[in-house]
Amino acid sequence: MIYADYDFYTQDYLGTIADETTFKRLALSASAFLDAITFGQIDKDQEIPVDVKYAMCAVVDVKQDYATGKRGVQSESAGKVSVTYAGAADRTEETDSYKAAYQYLANTGLLFGGIDHAYQC
Repeated sequence: MIYADYDFYTQDYLGTIADETTFKRLALSASAFLDAITFGQIDKDQEIPVDVKYAMCAVVDVKQDYATGKRGVQSESAGKVSVTYAGAADRTEETDSYKAAYQYLANTGLLFGGIDHAYQC
């Protein structure tokens, strides 16, 4: 399941991927990533919360940046091609995706995978 459609990505999130097919491929992967980090807590039978939609879009952008080689570039030259990566040793697609999603999901309770002790029978 894809949590946000292309219209949401371009009109609400203001994403910049021009090709809808590329978006859909990345959105499917981003949605699966959100399922993993939320421990499957996103209820697919209900309307998807806007925070989840924004998180998915943010992860789509990270995945697009990695696919095009733009993620982590500190500087770039055109003549005799020179690229410098900033802190590339500490960055991975997974950690950058988590950071992108975290800002939207931090206060939703979806990132908590443990037992909620506040709720007891």
